[in-house]
Amino acid sequence: MPLDRNKLLRYQVLNTCFQDNSRQYRIGDLVDCCNRELRCYDLKEVSKRTVQLDVQTLQAVPYNVS
Repeated sequence: MPLDRNKLLRYQVLNTCFQDNSRQYRIGDLVDCCNRELRCYDLKEVSKRTVQLDVQTLQAVPYNVS
């Protein structure tokens, strides 16, 4: 399985979005936030499905983000 170097950056962006209690983010908003941050580092953008899988991973046992 290839190493995904952008995963940690995406997790950090998603965590920031989840901690923002002043707004409810929809999946499209989360994708936009991730892609905006990735563009700042000249990295490849991600799809909606990638962000959905990241959210599922963050809801799993070691992270327990709700």
